[in-house]
Amino acid sequence: MAAKEVLVTGAAGMLGGMAVRAAPPASRPLRVTRADCDLAHEEQVDLLFERLKPKGVLHCAGFTEV
Repeated sequence: MAAKEVLVTGAAGMLGGMAVRAAPPASRPLRVTRADCDLAHEEQVDLLFERLKPKGVLHCAGFTEV
């Protein structure tokens, strides 16, 4: 069975990093950080999804200085 690719936003953060490390063997986490894609820009997000075509998304990104 092929690994299920799941996009993990905020992969450089505490929650996203833990999610990547805890991913089950049958999955392949696609790590995404702000350096890869600024989620506040819809065009960047559209391009990211077109390029990676993930089977799912685990949204762990968030603002810490609000």
